[in-house]
Amino acid sequence: MQKNQARKILLVEDESQYALLVEEMISPANEEEYAVSWADTLAEGKQALAGDNFDLVLLDLSLPDSQGLETLNEVLKKCGDTPVVVLTGVEDDSFGKTAIRQGATDYLFKSEISKRLLIRSIEYAIQRGKITIELKKYQTRLEELVDQRTVKLEQEIYEKKQAEKNLRLALAETQKREQEITALLSGAQAVLRYRHFPEAARKVFNICKELTNATAGYVALLSEDGKENEVLFLEAGNRKCSVDPELPMPIRGLRAVAYEKGEVVYDNNFMQSKWMDFMPSGHVDLDNVLFAPLKVNNQTVGVMGLANKPGGFSKNDLRLATAFGKIVSVSLMNSRNLDSLAESRKRFNELFHLMNDGVMMLEKIIDKDDFEIKFINKAALQMFNLEPGHAGGEPVSQTVSALNLDRFLSVLRKVYLENQPLFPPPVMKSLNDKSQWIAYYVYSLPTKEIVAVFRDITQQRNSREELRQSEERYRELIKSSPDPIAIYGQSGLAIDLNPAFEHLFGWKLAEVKGQKINFVPKDQQNATAAVLKTINQGGAVKNFITKRYTRQGDLLEVEISATAFKNTQGNILGIVVFFRDITEQRNLERKIRQNERNLRKILDELNTGIIMVDYHSHIIKYANPLALKMIGLPIQEVTGKVCHHFICKKKKDSCPITDHGEKIRMEETSLLTKEGIEIPVLKSAVLMEMEGKKTILSSFQDITNIKQAHAEIVAKGKLEAAMETAAVTCHQLNQPLQAIINLGEAALEDIEPDHQVKKDLENILANTRKMAEVTAKLSNITEYKTRKYSDQVEMLDVS
Repeated sequence: MQKNQARKILLVEDESQYALLVEEMISPANEEEYAVSWADTLAEGKQALAGDNFDLVLLDLSLPDSQGLETLNEVLKKCGDTPVVVLTGVEDDSFGKTAIRQGATDYLFKSEISKRLLIRSIEYAIQRGKITIELKKYQTRLEELVDQRTVKLEQEIYEKKQAEKNLRLALAETQKREQEITALLSGAQAVLRYRHFPEAARKVFNICKELTNATAGYVALLSEDGKENEVLFLEAGNRKCSVDPELPMPIRGLRAVAYEKGEVVYDNNFMQSKWMDFMPSGHVDLDNVLFAPLKVNNQTVGVMGLANKPGGFSKNDLRLATAFGKIVSVSLMNSRNLDSLAESRKRFNELFHLMNDGVMMLEKIIDKDDFEIKFINKAALQMFNLEPGHAGGEPVSQTVSALNLDRFLSVLRKVYLENQPLFPPPVMKSLNDKSQWIAYYVYSLPTKEIVAVFRDITQQRNSREELRQSEERYRELIKSSPDPIAIYGQSGLAIDLNPAFEHLFGWKLAEVKGQKINFVPKDQQNATAAVLKTINQGGAVKNFITKRYTRQGDLLEVEISATAFKNTQGNILGIVVFFRDITEQRNLERKIRQNERNLRKILDELNTGIIMVDYHSHIIKYANPLALKMIGLPIQEVTGKVCHHFICKKKKDSCPITDHGEKIRMEETSLLTKEGIEIPVLKSAVLMEMEGKKTILSSFQDITNIKQAHAEIVAKGKLEAAMETAAVTCHQLNQPLQAIINLGEAALEDIEPDHQVKKDLENILANTRKMAEVTAKLSNITEYKTRKYSDQVEMLDVS
């Protein structure tokens, strides 16, 4: 069994023998073990108490450094709650009791001490000390609890008193709020009761004035121009006021602040405020003023003014005025809304009867499988051949006889029970030997009333049939068109192809319908995208030259015209594209251009001046080298110029070819040089088509030498000179004429039979051959041998 821990005892005793005796009495041989520390002076005892905790102090009151009860007091100061047993040689119970009263736990007379008595006293003192400590702790805790409870009770009492006070205040505030709420409810009831705004505003104003104890005030609305108040009513509050209330009330002063801020404003010292500067003469005296804005859709449209409250306005008055201002605003909105509603109802009734569609509003008849017509518009009356006022309040079964009644009643019941709208199939009604197709739509209102809307679709169905026939004609037209036609959707997918398209390009509609036809060459894709952009923006494309592949991979040159087709709303649904195969035409045009280039090469090599002039503008388009040499100018200074007064001395509008319709064949005329000198020439002119335009082709033969020779002949007057002149002329004309004939015949072989250029060239050759025949005949007349003429002109000698 574990032993108890040894009790620590401090023995303060100056006599060593007695100390040993005490130690022996409480030796370990006893049941309890004690550890005794000995101090022979008060000082040592106090030091021991300061350095260790003891369970008991045995104290002799007669010590070298302290005597009597003072010793006890000093030890008690140091030992705290440690019990002290006094050992005294004074055998006086009163002394011992005095020691106990001062704090000792027990006392023993030295002369009576025995081992048993000492141990019992020690144990008793220790246990009593423990109990005393516990009692002190309990007492301390009890005192703390008492203090806490006391504080709590005091707090509860305070809170209860405060709660009672707050309750009284709350009751007073509640009563006040109840009064305010009652007033606000009265104001709200006035809004509902009075439809006319001035009456409702007057009622709400009186309630607010009475609640706030104001004695004067008014309600005014903003004028249409927003510059003045228009007073609905005014109360002066038994104070003198000589201002005419009908006079304009400008928006200024404190009123303007309320309008600007859109919130309640007030001034309790109005007579001494800056606002007095805005008051007209004769106005009622105002001790204090409050303005509450009237707001509709967050815009201030008027004010409610209160004035002359005894004691002035408070923040609570501001709150109340704000609330009553809102009620007046609601009244204003309500009045305006009612006016608008009445106007809307009037317009609705007008529109209801002006509607082209027939409309019925019906109500289920209780306990009957029928519906009563509540309203019916004029269109429905006419549709069912009813007199105005005849159908209202009557059952459908006795009114709408022109329709399939059982079916119509079935639709009405279904909509009534399921609360779902229905679109029944159109029906045909016959009335007075006239048939009409009627489509109708039936739906229910939240009030369980049923609305049936009827529409005469006879014309629509006829139009639909006409549209169907038109579409058939359109399809037949596309189908029979010799030009390929393709129809694409907005996304570029094929919708329809006509037989000509299928024949030219090789794709069948069944193969590519709903797909994209990839037949645009890469080098044509950008141009094609630009065309599509133009069409998608609402434009059209005409005669767009491009290329397309066939299904077999052949590349065709095509001319495209395209436009978008739209729905009734103007939205693009797709594109119609018309193709024309111009491959052969383009090849022919290229051959023609090549022929024209070849012809120009021939003309460039001729020993005859050639000039081409536009038929309509008379602008020079071409001149061969010999013509340029004769004129004396380079090509760039000749082409683009008008021939009048440039190479031809004829005036404008006097051209023998274009203005007088003359034909020029080997006509002697003159050609102007750059210096304006006239060169005598033999001129021939024919009309031809060059580069797709009507053109005059003129040939010039310089006859300056011939003219000189002719002059010599005239001077000599001899036939020989005439013959020589003829020989020279034949010689100079024969070679270029033969060259023209040979080159022209070669060029004819490369030109298509029906082309205009071939016809023009044939005309030129015919005229040239005639000139060659004349030259040949003239040569046959002369028999001269050729000899050199004085100016290097070869002349023919008659042989």
